[in-house]
Amino acid sequence: MLGIYDYVNSVKKTFSRPSLSGSESERFSFHLFPLLPPELRRKIWQHALPEQIIEASICFRGLDPLLYNLSLLIIADGAWYTYSTKPQKKLDARTRPVLFSVNVESRELCLEQYVLFANTYIHSTLDILFLSWHHAIRRPTSSRAAFTPIEGKPLERFHNVIITAAQNRQFEQRFGALIECFKSLGSPREVTLGLDGPKLPQMFSDIRGFSTATGHQVIVLTWLNDGEGSIPEEGQEDEAKPKSKTLSEEVVDAMRAERERVDNEGTLDFNFPKIKERVLFVYSGP
Repeated sequence: MLGIYDYVNSVKKTFSRPSLSGSESERFSFHLFPLLPPELRRKIWQHALPEQIIEASICFRGLDPLLYNLSLLIIADGAWYTYSTKPQKKLDARTRPVLFSVNVESRELCLEQYVLFANTYIHSTLDILFLSWHHAIRRPTSSRAAFTPIEGKPLERFHNVIITAAQNRQFEQRFGALIECFKSLGSPREVTLGLDGPKLPQMFSDIRGFSTATGHQVIVLTWLNDGEGSIPEEGQEDEAKPKSKTLSEEVVDAMRAERERVDNEGTLDFNFPKIKERVLFVYSGP
């Protein structure tokens, strides 16, 4: 059986696209594009926007002062930061959509729809943002790293967010980091709970992107939750035995308890996103 690394390499080869030759590129050119009405050009620009996944590593206080690039960076207490690196150019998979540089019109469209987060531009509806905790990722070998403070509530603008639903040692409660992240940075419309695991995935996504924390390519590998879609055989059900909750249900319960606590304290209320049932594995590697 292929390992995850070999499996992902096969995925890369499957979705690799050969570049067009000079003659083919000329054949697909449309020289009358500038003469089209602005509304139609805008729709064409919109259709040309790529879909990708971007992994951003975030952290919340509790970090000691770190020394990067001979400059002392103090991590303020009670603030959220993104962690990013500048890996070697030959390993760096981070790219910005070419429509930022085609002309003024395409760039204006991009600036309207993209959100500047984790030192890169992420489309609010087309892209998938994967949030992982800083202490949980593999520390890169490059020392050219930076912590960037997160200002405002940028997550409110994103429609598709995957977030690691793992225990974070900086928070007492199991889902404390996840809840505090939504309270401080805003709630996206929908969230998929991400788990790292050894299971071989049942399917893979054709949406590829990069990690701001490593610069490596990211591919989404998915599988069904335990027991999802399966029907127990006759005589196997035990009604007296309480049914264990799924991860999604546990997170929803934790959010409900936090909302009740906030309401009882009379503090400012906040909204939680819709929790998707699907669990995803996000692969990040060279």
